[in-house]
Amino acid sequence: MAEKRSAWVYVGIGCAVLLVLGVAVAGLGGFWVFRKAKQLEAELKDPDTRTAKVKQVLGAETLPEGYHAFAAFTVPFVMETAILTDRESNADGMITGFGERGLIYLEMIRMGQDQDELRAFFEGRTSDPTVLRRNNINIDVDEIIGRGVIPTDESTLMYVTQRGSVSAHGVSSDGITSLMLVECPQDKRARVAIWFGPDASPGSGPATAAELTGTPADEAAMREFMGHFRVCG
Repeated sequence: MAEKRSAWVYVGIGCAVLLVLGVAVAGLGGFWVFRKAKQLEAELKDPDTRTAKVKQVLGAETLPEGYHAFAAFTVPFVMETAILTDRESNADGMITGFGERGLIYLEMIRMGQDQDELRAFFEGRTSDPTVLRRNNINIDVDEIIGRGVIPTDESTLMYVTQRGSVSAHGVSSDGITSLMLVECPQDKRARVAIWFGPDASPGSGPATAAELTGTPADEAAMREFMGHFRVCG
């Protein structure tokens, strides 16, 4: 089950990311970080604003059924992050964490070496996750379930599905996870999506096809889920 965290954790996460970049911006850095931190705080309290921001980052008209906008933050020209959770807003408009399912989407400036190493990992030419760790994605694999490629009209989606744990940007999950590399034509951004859900039978040997149906390790479910998003747009 995904670790349950307060929404205020993400104010801290967003501020930390903004602070690192803001320090590098002489003079205006402190004001910019402060303004962005206040903006993120306001978004976390307003479901409509939060949902609109997440949809904008994901290029989505609607979110998948059962998923809600948790948080999104953007550092112009550098990175974007959007997070979905299966928990609904409380009476104060906040979301207090995760139940069992969620999505973390990361879009970053693409570096040549990183992109080559990402492709090698997703294609199965290496099992070394160092390139993921360099991008703040940590995995602990119990079982690699499968790898594959899903071509669409606008992108190529490469995926690795696994049993184990994944953590990224303060969100952690134990269960079944699909790590996806989305490649858009003639683009200079690296896009990674992490879709996670519960494991119906942890520790009981290799997962069966029936156990994987409808989970993040089911390619048909992956196509339907990711079909809500137009991240290359």
